[in-house]
Amino acid sequence: MKKVLLTLVAAFAAMTLFAQKTTVAVGEVQGGSNVGSERVTALRSLMISGLAEQVRLSVLDVKNLGMNPSSVKLEELQKYNVQYLITAKINSMNGSSSYSDGKTYYKAEMEYVVTITDAATGQVTGSATQKHYGTSTKNYESAYADSFGLIGADMKELVAKNFPLTGKVVSIDQSHPKKGAMTVYVELGADAGLTAGTKFDVLQVVEVVGQPIKKTIGSGKVKEISSGTLSLCQINKGGLEVQNAMNSGVTVLIVTKYDGDIFDKVGNIIK
Repeated sequence: MKKVLLTLVAAFAAMTLFAQKTTVAVGEVQGGSNVGSERVTALRSLMISGLAEQVRLSVLDVKNLGMNPSSVKLEELQKYNVQYLITAKINSMNGSSSYSDGKTYYKAEMEYVVTITDAATGQVTGSATQKHYGTSTKNYESAYADSFGLIGADMKELVAKNFPLTGKVVSIDQSHPKKGAMTVYVELGADAGLTAGTKFDVLQVVEVVGQPIKKTIGSGKVKEISSGTLSLCQINKGGLEVQNAMNSGVTVLIVTKYDGDIFDKVGNIIK
């Protein structure tokens, strides 16, 4: 009976592992000595809205949980099932101007860092620094506002890199006698924010001493989104391994990956 229960628990864990959204909370955004509170507030607001647009996340504002952003306790976040705390700091904001063709051109430079902390362990799981520039012919404030224009795009890349999607391979669509699985259907689609062209690793989940263990067996990319919960995916590597795993009844998953140049100007993400 105990072995049966362990098997059921392992199977349930494997199924629910990729069925839930990741819950994050946005905490404190700090500013340097030359950064006004209104700019700190603007960055925080843009971060929240940018993160909220990412379907794979459930985004909370610690203020709405009755917490002071500057003194968030991780154990309190866990009561709300928050898995990660996202904070930021504006390292610097500088402005300059030049005069040409009868006009004054205002320029702004803004650098900020985003940190992702695991609410359960307190470990920093991701950190990135970004620098943006803004211009205006009106005034410095307009130039500073312009430098905030790509925060939403930053959050999209941040999520793609640090919060991968996981879906279960449910059937083989096409196979090759020598290459194995060519295309497969995955139980993951538009409802989770998956898009065509997304690259992924293929993993098999096997039980070892009652615990699910993952092993990478291939890779590929999403070919087309079939519905809110189903996608057709192309296997580019490991087709035979994928086919053998499916035929043997082993749970096979895809885990999305991001290989773009996120924050490549002055920093990078820690995996």
